[in-house]
Amino acid sequence: MNNLVDFLEIIGTIAFSISGSLVAIGANLDIFGVVFVGYITSVGGGIVRDISLGISPPAIFSNYIICAVALLTSVMVFAIAYIKSDSFNTLRVKVEYINNINITWIKVNNETDGRNEKHDKKSSIA
Repeated sequence: MNNLVDFLEIIGTIAFSISGSLVAIGANLDIFGVVFVGYITSVGGGIVRDISLGISPPAIFSNYIICAVALLTSVMVFAIAYIKSDSFNTLRVKVEYINNINITWIKVNNETDGRNEKHDKKSSIA
């Protein structure tokens, strides 16, 4: 199951990175702004979660694959947007689908965390 969670984490990272990069492109930022906003959007939630749970350092700093995926995705979105502007217009239409993937990922992640907490509570009571 750990491989499935890792796969879903990568899919969520890609979706959030695309979403953040598209917002940055909509604000007419350069490549550094697009990569920064895409990266922060894709990993920021996990950092906040880990800090609020007292996990130090946050998991994103020990998992270089997620960092690389977030950065590469942002650069690819920038390249598509500015090199092939006609492709970017079709990509922009699909932002709603990407945001739906983001929302689905959050729900799946929260439900998985909830099941683990319920299981831990039952085992500690018995």
